[in-house]
Amino acid sequence: MLGRNRKEDGPFYRATVRRAEAVDNAETSAERRKAVMLLVPTTLVALAEGFLREFFGLLALLACVGAIFSGVTSGQLGWATGAVLAGIAGAVLVLVALIRRWSFGRQWGVYVGVLLVEGGLIAAVENLTP
Repeated sequence: MLGRNRKEDGPFYRATVRRAEAVDNAETSAERRKAVMLLVPTTLVALAEGFLREFFGLLALLACVGAIFSGVTSGQLGWATGAVLAGIAGAVLVLVALIRRWSFGRQWGVYVGVLLVEGGLIAAVENLTP
């Protein structure tokens, strides 16, 4: 096996590992060529998903900073307090998901959830404050 499976690796990485093992276990050159042809797109998908997941994590952190900034500049104590607390909570949640190496699905869920909540909060602060 190429590496140990970890819960945060996700299904695309595990599929790539299986395809790489098929290349290693191929007995004829025809089997090896076929296995390599199956390995290449699987590897590209796994790389793309990994980059997208990291990008969404960073985007979620940026949304948290945006929510904090939006709240602080709202000019109202209630919105400022809520937005700052929500921004800090979202950033902590994203960092915990990343540092504690939560599973593939939970990481995606946290990143997308934080983006939606923080984006909605920014929109609400900007549209509902004078």
